[in-house]
Amino acid sequence: MAKFDYNNAQKTAKNLLTKFGQVVDLVRANSSYDPVTGAENNLSKQTTKATVVVLPAGMSSSSFDNKFKEQLKKAKGRFFYVAAQGLAFNPEAGDYFEYESGIWEISGSTPLNPAGTPVLFTVGAKLGNKQTIGG
Repeated sequence: MAKFDYNNAQKTAKNLLTKFGQVVDLVRANSSYDPVTGAENNLSKQTTKATVVVLPAGMSSSSFDNKFKEQLKKAKGRFFYVAAQGLAFNPEAGDYFEYESGIWEISGSTPLNPAGTPVLFTVGAKLGNKQTIGG
């Protein structure tokens, strides 16, 4: 039996997402929070190019809390596929990107990761309060 080529699956996923989606800057801010003052200081930022496609929102999933479901209903929450190939880091909660003139903050990320090789990520994101990628 032939071994499955997960690297080829990564390429195929990225090609499909490129065809139907767009490339964004995925940003991870490494910051510190001062609980006394309530101030957040951005110490540094990592950025990687990510190929994403938005998924139609559905309310059939029970794996998200009620607050996120309400955001989906109000079009302030969306699900995206993110191609794994070429990422400098894997998307996780708190990372953000610009899509359709809004800044989307990732609430959670689930990899399609057979045999330890991520092919793509399904991420839930909410429309954030940031005004720009730099903010």
